[in-house]
Amino acid sequence: MALQEQEKAGELGLEIYSVSLASGHVDDSFLQRAVSSIPNTAILLIEDIDCAFTSREDEEEEELPAFPGMGVSRTTKSGVTLSGLLNVLDGVGSEEGKLFFATTNYIERLDPALLRPGRIDRKIQYKLSTKEQAEALFLRFYPPSYTLTASEASDSSITSTDSDKTEKSPTSVIIQVSDQETRLKTLASEFSLHFPEHEFSLAELQGYLLSCKKEPEIAVAELKTWVEEERKEKEERTARAEERKIKMKDKKDIKEAAKLQGSLQRLGILGNSSETPFVHVNGISAE
Repeated sequence: MALQEQEKAGELGLEIYSVSLASGHVDDSFLQRAVSSIPNTAILLIEDIDCAFTSREDEEEEELPAFPGMGVSRTTKSGVTLSGLLNVLDGVGSEEGKLFFATTNYIERLDPALLRPGRIDRKIQYKLSTKEQAEALFLRFYPPSYTLTASEASDSSITSTDSDKTEKSPTSVIIQVSDQETRLKTLASEFSLHFPEHEFSLAELQGYLLSCKKEPEIAVAELKTWVEEERKEKEERTARAEERKIKMKDKKDIKEAAKLQGSLQRLGILGNSSETPFVHVNGISAE
């Protein structure tokens, strides 16, 4: 659940009710009954609303399989229709007093009728990680009281032989923790300095820091290498996706060309010529 909704619910003293439109048993009537059962002073949250249905512009195009070998996916992904959802929001079946929140990673896929003022009054974009967030997450991963830097580890190994001879005083322990905190803050600043802003999510950054657990110096030293590897991997994924998209488009054009040729033959436009004509659509020929 999005942190924004949790904060608003806590600030306003409202309960949150989440509805998944992607569930197979959810249709217009179910949605109407579910929303009617929610108290008037509550928050209705629909997460990943773009997964429920596509926009009317997208419905005009035939969906192609996402991966080779898979069947053709349908544009209708939910039993809930767009008109049914709009009716719940501000139509005859709507009720006053409820706050409606929706989350999506692809706002461009949503129908303009859903996004117009009066239905979605405010849009908040969550961007990828900033330098300040990277620095704060670094300090959260390496708290001074539980983290031993490389320099501190070497000092402790040198003085370990004298530990049973002289006991450290409380003052020396406080000074040691303070020095450790200063050192970690310096590392955090250096970490954020080399971290590219608005390029990686906090989840990706967290995964990287987990690979360097209890090793803050290594996390700083290997950050550039990790960034380059992640960028290369993303570029490769993008290239594969573009290549797959082009192949799908070519298959679709060939199918449309063959369909057009069949229509012309049925109309008798092509006649009964012994030679097999070719139909060209967007540079693709179908025999």
